Amino acid sequence: MTLLLDSFWRAVAYCMHPRVIALSFLPLVIMVALSLGLGYFYWEPALDWVRVSLESSAWITRLWDWLEGVGVGKLKTVLAPLIVIFAITPVIVVLSLLFVAVLMTPALVALVAERRFPHLERKRGGSLAMSVLWSLGSTLLAVVALVISLPLWLVPPLILVLPPLIWGWLAYRVMTFDALAEHASKAERQEIFRRHRGWLLGMGVLSGYLGAAPSLVWASGALFAAAFVILVPLAIWIYTLVFAFSSLWFAHYGLAALEKLRAQAGVTAASPPEVLEPVGWRDESSPQRLADPPPPPPPPPPTPPRPFAQTKRWRKTGPPTPLRPEPDAVFGLIIIGDEILSGKRADKHLPKVIELLGARGLSVGWADYVGDSPARITATLARAFASGDTVFSCGGIGATPDDHTRQCAARALGIDLVLHPQGEALIRERMQDTAREQDTPYDPDRPDNIHRLNMGVFPVGAQIIPNPYNKIPGFSCAGPGGGAVHFVPGFPVMAWPMIEWVLDTHYPHLFRAGTWVEQSVIIFGAMEATLTPLMEAIERAHAEVKVFSLPSVDHPQYGRHIELGVKGDPARVAQAWPALLAGLQPFNLKLGPELVRSV
Repeated sequence: MTLLLDSFWRAVAYCMHPRVIALSFLPLVIMVALSLGLGYFYWEPALDWVRVSLESSAWITRLWDWLEGVGVGKLKTVLAPLIVIFAITPVIVVLSLLFVAVLMTPALVALVAERRFPHLERKRGGSLAMSVLWSLGSTLLAVVALVISLPLWLVPPLILVLPPLIWGWLAYRVMTFDALAEHASKAERQEIFRRHRGWLLGMGVLSGYLGAAPSLVWASGALFAAAFVILVPLAIWIYTLVFAFSSLWFAHYGLAALEKLRAQAGVTAASPPEVLEPVGWRDESSPQRLADPPPPPPPPPPTPPRPFAQTKRWRKTGPPTPLRPEPDAVFGLIIIGDEILSGKRADKHLPKVIELLGARGLSVGWADYVGDSPARITATLARAFASGDTVFSCGGIGATPDDHTRQCAARALGIDLVLHPQGEALIRERMQDTAREQDTPYDPDRPDNIHRLNMGVFPVGAQIIPNPYNKIPGFSCAGPGGGAVHFVPGFPVMAWPMIEWVLDTHYPHLFRAGTWVEQSVIIFGAMEATLTPLMEAIERAHAEVKVFSLPSVDHPQYGRHIELGVKGDPARVAQAWPALLAGLQPFNLKLGPELVRSV
């Protein structure tokens, strides 16, 4: 009921919009020309045919005699025009509906989508050809129903019930389809029809009754004959405006229902979607807003987040499960931007992330560099979400045309983008801070300020990463494969504190500073192939340590050499290290200094 009433008052407000009023005259011009043309050629023949039919009926003749006996014989002169009017009214209604659907509805749906749902993905589940076929098929069924029900119209109560019901069914079918054609997929449209059929049909029936209102003007009999030229255009314009209102009503209802459907599909029961205030709220009816916008809400107080490494926070089905056992936790890094690959800028993120992880006893397991190609970014993120790893993604989360990361993340997860309420509050707070710094008034309706809200549009269910530099947040998402990806800007001054916050907030249970050691020795004059069997033997005997070799040909201190060692838990390294040294003795190699590194 809330959605029904909300969409109703919004449709009423939009009817006052100059664009809607202007659009309502386009079908009117066509319909007036058609009605006047038909009236000019067929009005008198239609009246003559009706009069002859009435006079040829014996029981109608007896009815006239009775009416004259009671003093209302003049009713005979207006009965034929009334019958013609009631007969053509359904045709006018049907044609008005078709003209509105073809000429106005797409424009009205676009208006609603532009102002209220600018970030709702367009899946284009209904083409223009499908819309036309759907409208024609529904109209044909409605016409058949009207023709079959004509005899029942002579029963006084039914003439007030049957036509509005038929018109309402037609409006519900045609306008719901057109409202969802551009944005919903076929499956989503069918689901909305299934879930909201009763409410949509009720909206259609009410629209049908509203569409029947002009008939009260037409039914004035003698007045109609005197004011035919005025009443026909007026009635048709009222019809058109009623159906324009209906189109807006269905557009607001349908797109809001679609947004809610997608939000429910993308979030688990443990993390229900919040109702968001759409970006386009600022111009709901006309250049004069219905009401001043409320002041931006303060950011909600932080709540202790659940560690990503303990739960798949946004899985669509099933209970939370561990991403991977703690000893096997892998951290990855994705760096996005053509400027890195072209050499225009040097990457600073990888060394810093290695430093940040190393200070916590962790390490980088892999790193990817990706240019500004949406297809490649989407594929890279899809692998990350499916990997079970913890991944940091740097760059591409802004709102310029070459920033694709937010959209690619949603595409990789198969979910929609929505304006995050906390993200919106933070961005609005930043805009107010900037206005104060520049000593200018804060205008939330200014186009550039509205555009900045795009930086808070994240995949459904995303979690905020605070930005201490300028408050514009990053976000975190988890995929069905267990991978958790944390998205931060490409600017190091913002990205690095945000990465530290993620590590210290979500992964402190993985820190192992002081519990990880590397012990190695410099070897001169050896070949890696010669040492490989020894390395394999050490790993078989000590499965919980890693054996590594790092060859160098031009080291400034040691020259050509191999650094051979083991790394892992200090107690395990203490057991493996003597075995490695003992295994080197048969080779009679020249050994350099031993090196120890703890984290």
